Amino acid sequence: MKSSSPSADTDSFDMTPPFHDTGGVPEAAGVQRLRDMLEGSRADDLLSGRMLQQYQLLERLGAGAMGSVYKSRNTETGELVAVKVLDASFARQHDAILRFEKEARLLAEANSPFITRLRDVRIDGDWPFLVAELVTGQSVAALLKKRKRLTEKTALNIAADVAQALVDISELKIIHRDIKPDNILLGGNENSADSASDDQFVVKLTDFGLARHTQQTQSMALTRANTMLGTPLYMSPEQFSNRDQLDVRSDVYSLGATLFAMLTGRPPFPSDDMLKLAELHRHEVPPDTRSLHSDISEGISQVVARCLQKRPDLRYPSAAELLADLQRLQRGEATSIVVHPALPSGDSDQRQTFRFEWKLASSPAELWPFVSNTERLNRAIGLPAVRYTTTIGPNGESQRFANVRIAGMAMRWREHAFEWIEQRRMGVLREFERGPLKWFSSVVEFFPTVDGRTRLVHSLEVEGRGWFGRQFARYKMGVETRRSLTRVYQRIDATLSDTRGADATRDAFEAESAISRQQQSRLKELTAQLQSQNVDRETLRLITEFVRIAPAQEVGHIRPLELARRLNQPFDQTMAVLLRGAKSGLLELTWDVICPACRVAAQTYDIMRMVRDHDFCEACNTDFDVDLLNGVELIFRAHPQVRSSDTGKYCIGSPAHSPHVVAQIKLEPGETLDVGLSLAAGIYCIRGPQLAQSLTFTVRNSGVAIESRILSGTQHRREDDTVACVIKQRNPGDDAPDTTVLTDARHLSLRLKQDADWQQQVVLPAGGQRLTLNNDFDRDVVVRVERSDPPGNTFSANAAFGLPLFRELFPGQSLDQTQLASVTTVSLLQTSARPSGELLSTNDDAIAERMFEAHLRQLSEYCTRHNGTWIKISGHGALMAFINTDDALRCAQTLHDMVTEFNATPAWDVYCAVNAGVMNVSLIHGHLDYLGPAVDLLSQLLQAARPGETAVGSDIDLRFWNSEAVDGRSEFRPICDGRGVAVKC
Repeated sequence: MKSSSPSADTDSFDMTPPFHDTGGVPEAAGVQRLRDMLEGSRADDLLSGRMLQQYQLLERLGAGAMGSVYKSRNTETGELVAVKVLDASFARQHDAILRFEKEARLLAEANSPFITRLRDVRIDGDWPFLVAELVTGQSVAALLKKRKRLTEKTALNIAADVAQALVDISELKIIHRDIKPDNILLGGNENSADSASDDQFVVKLTDFGLARHTQQTQSMALTRANTMLGTPLYMSPEQFSNRDQLDVRSDVYSLGATLFAMLTGRPPFPSDDMLKLAELHRHEVPPDTRSLHSDISEGISQVVARCLQKRPDLRYPSAAELLADLQRLQRGEATSIVVHPALPSGDSDQRQTFRFEWKLASSPAELWPFVSNTERLNRAIGLPAVRYTTTIGPNGESQRFANVRIAGMAMRWREHAFEWIEQRRMGVLREFERGPLKWFSSVVEFFPTVDGRTRLVHSLEVEGRGWFGRQFARYKMGVETRRSLTRVYQRIDATLSDTRGADATRDAFEAESAISRQQQSRLKELTAQLQSQNVDRETLRLITEFVRIAPAQEVGHIRPLELARRLNQPFDQTMAVLLRGAKSGLLELTWDVICPACRVAAQTYDIMRMVRDHDFCEACNTDFDVDLLNGVELIFRAHPQVRSSDTGKYCIGSPAHSPHVVAQIKLEPGETLDVGLSLAAGIYCIRGPQLAQSLTFTVRNSGVAIESRILSGTQHRREDDTVACVIKQRNPGDDAPDTTVLTDARHLSLRLKQDADWQQQVVLPAGGQRLTLNNDFDRDVVVRVERSDPPGNTFSANAAFGLPLFRELFPGQSLDQTQLASVTTVSLLQTSARPSGELLSTNDDAIAERMFEAHLRQLSEYCTRHNGTWIKISGHGALMAFINTDDALRCAQTLHDMVTEFNATPAWDVYCAVNAGVMNVSLIHGHLDYLGPAVDLLSQLLQAARPGETAVGSDIDLRFWNSEAVDGRSEFRPICDGRGVAVKC
């Protein structure tokens, strides 16, 4: 209970009808009532000096809507206590008595050192009262009234203790529902509370009058219709409208609002208008604490921002996770990726910060692909192309450097890895060897609003070299960059608002490019020439228009699959125009060598024979073996006689280069980092260039049982039925016992170390997940969370060689003799169609031949639809190649559903076999073919299959296919003496 001056102790605000409706209590009356309540306006004190049984009421300490709190003495023991007395006007109301009893019951359950302890519950005539420990000191509200605002250390210490109180009551399934400065008491030396020194208070959370169990039983019946519970200045958005859907995240919001007040001296939304407060909490993004006081650190500011998210799923999912971040701040550690990238050490007084903010109409999901595309963004804001080089550092690690001239000055900087969480935040650090700057960091943050819009914050921090460097940064970043970013971000937002991506020819970064009269004439000539060939006229029109007006960067790197989707045209028609356009001189054909780690184009070659077996990726600083078929992508660019294209590099390693990567983080040696994710259902992989092993895990939608199967180690099941997975780490020759890390159903913890042995399968629920990474290496480590089955945007050399039109137009674009023995890993699908029904009994060979040709056309169509490559006709079916096993299995499933009829009966029984493995690739008479044991097994599997089944090689992993790809409709059965299994779709 409170040992402080009278203050707000509001148990409820009776709003009839609910104040978010129109026609409620008149605004003037509502405002006056709020002011009266917040100031503790009550009837005259009638009880001071009286005895309630053995308790003598000495002085009133505070008053609330339902009663008063008195400093009292137990005359039997002499102990000073706090007595809360229910007002006589409520004592005869049944629901008020129930709420009073509920507070006593909850206080009795919440046996925590951070919560005021209950001593007794009594009734003296018409006066029900409860007795609690007396906290000698004052409330946070009283302390704020004296100091205006608290030091960051003091605020952090108080918030951490309150968070611990929330952890303690959350174990009892209790939520408080009224966290605010008035309900946080500070015990200890009252004199020290008035000083500006660092304070060591005994923090107590009090007033459980509004608390209830999260399991809604009798406690919810105590909330009358049209009654708002809580204090509007600190209430969560859902408390204004969704009172039945409250959980601990509502308390997290209120504690965040209280921490905001302690740091800044004011609540997030200072208003005495209840209707306005409701709208502000529900719809308005609160200001960043640093915008009010620049001395507040980024770490604590980001913690407050996460607590104050409008959507509960974007806040800390539990009080324990909030407490963990607050404790890290207390220790001076990084809380999460929000304080990354880590900045260089140095004189903080020389650091300059430029923080820009825009309110955009588009959602973070809509903005992310554009804002994260720094390759396009940097050129659009006026930065020049960059030349990248790689050197070996003193410890043997690769270091990437960029060289460029800006404002006539030569600059060279070390490019560190980008760090990001998709649709939330991205940042990069650059350390300069030459130029007016020492280092520079850029961080972009996306804050969603409840109406689907975005508050976009772009922060630049920089340290210049001397006076000139500081002036250069002040003008270049504080003026020019801000102006340029405003122009580009607003153009992106306007384009999305106008088109929602429907207009593929409208560029979101730059205005339409103009071509010369000579180029226009050449384009018109080539268009007429292509119209006379066998291409679709509408697809040709869209592609030539794209070539004419698209930005120089986009016409310099045209990806066939991506262009077909963008233009909303069939892929086969798009590819026909691109190939014939490349042959006629409208376009040029090139090959990108894709890095298997980051999937960024490491090198570009004009002729396939120039591609080497090994290459180097500047984006992730790694050497790699080139998969000559699946790791090389077919790319087109505008012919210089038609359009000037820009193939320069403006940025490498940004999120847009790796759309399959959900998050990328760089950890320093010994660093532990918590990363909050919101992964949808699917299969994901954790990997990194410095890690020898990767970890694949599954995310499933709610309603699916959460389970984890451990291949080696032990599985622990806790009393609350969440699963703890043991991740074993081994060092060869180590006599010490294996290190184990426990994870629950939403929390995955990994220790990064040499020769880590992760032999487990982890299943997490969709929605919010928490990933804890511990770096035990003695060097920086980059960790990525990737989608294992990213959208197919790559049209590989393997797929190109499978196109008859490609082989006809470009016979010289093929593997050379030294590459015929190259080995690759692919998934092969072989089919066979046997006549059935009326077709089986017909004697007309011409009819059967026509039916078979139509069947082959369908096979080819479905192969292309599932990102496959047509290899050859094989018997009464076909052989097709796929990069992903899932594509091969889905294609097979579609083929089983394919019905070709003859005389109103099915014409074919379709059999399918799928196998994957390492195979030899050969080029025979200009056609690709595959050789090896994995291919030989296909025919055996096909013979064992039955109609409607796909026989699958035993090396194919079907664990996730059964539950994810076909929604549990497949049945597995062993066949071929252990050589494979059959998938019955």
